[in-house]
Amino acid sequence: MENKSNRKTFSKKILVILEYVIFLIIPMTIFFYITIQNKNSLELISKQKKEQHKNEQLENSLINKGLHFINQKKYKESIEVNLEVLTINSNNKFAYNNIGIAYANMQLWDKGIEYCSKALSIDPNFQLAKNNINWMKSEKEKQTP
Repeated sequence: MENKSNRKTFSKKILVILEYVIFLIIPMTIFFYITIQNKNSLELISKQKKEQHKNEQLENSLINKGLHFINQKKYKESIEVNLEVLTINSNNKFAYNNIGIAYANMQLWDKGIEYCSKALSIDPNFQLAKNNINWMKSEKEKQTP
């Protein structure tokens, strides 16, 4: 009889241990798994932000280079550099505007208006592009007999 009692006690102890395993270890395992997943996600987000920042720096550098070419009256070079910006970010309103100005300085008014209009389609409140379009239209009219 005592042997059966010992077995029952032992079985109860095993059940208690199994309950601890089920109610403690499994949730902890899930917790650690989720934590690792979140860490990997955060690392990926951090990497993406660094890449985005790097691209923004490159964009800004190229925009400045394009403006430098415009100031040197190297309009074709400016257009090339600003087109490179658009391969990085197809929504860069400054690149479109600067291409428009380069074309305008070559007296290619329609092309200039086209590119400044693209800048406006990205940002309808982009006053510089609006001013440039008005200026180009005015210059175009002066040249039309």
